[in-house]
Amino acid sequence: MSTPSTLHILIVDDDALDRRVTTRMLRSFPGAVSHEAASLEAAFEVLGTQEIHCILVDHNIPPSTSEELLEAAHAASWGDTPVIVITGLLDDELRARLLLAGAQDFLTKDAAPLEVRRSIENAIWRQQSRLAVSRGAARMRRSLKLEAVGSLARGVAHEFNNILMVIQGVTELMIDELTEGEPQYEDAQEILTASKRGADLTRR
Repeated sequence: MSTPSTLHILIVDDDALDRRVTTRMLRSFPGAVSHEAASLEAAFEVLGTQEIHCILVDHNIPPSTSEELLEAAHAASWGDTPVIVITGLLDDELRARLLLAGAQDFLTKDAAPLEVRRSIENAIWRQQSRLAVSRGAARMRRSLKLEAVGSLARGVAHEFNNILMVIQGVTELMIDELTEGEPQYEDAQEILTASKRGADLTRR
């Protein structure tokens, strides 16, 4: 599992100066391409048209907060995009609340470039790992369902074959007691042929 060679990073901040500072910082990251949004509405527009690998969002974006973006992510097509919340104050209670809401990390605005870069790379890696585990679990569930259906089909086929064997046995006894040329004889022969054909199908 590897980080994409080109990283499209969305910066969501109502402060133009802070956006420019973050954009300049990201220019030193190999393969990073910055996209800017001054509001959540503008961010949603970018997310609807551009593949974004990571979102850096200021917690306070009047009249909104990063929590609204995290809430919107649950029902959005871009909901698997990792979100890192950046703010001017480090509040442990807020940090815990945002992480529980789905944020991958929480940084202060004075974070060093190396810290921001590591946070982005780790957030993308964690999200990729989570998705890989989720896809693996989904494949396992599908496999178990198919196995259950197969077991049920084999069980039904076995029971059906037992019924056909009884029909064959009774029909053969009837044929032994009938004379060739009698209407019942021909009917019994057709029943015997059909039951043998059914038994052949259950064995395939």
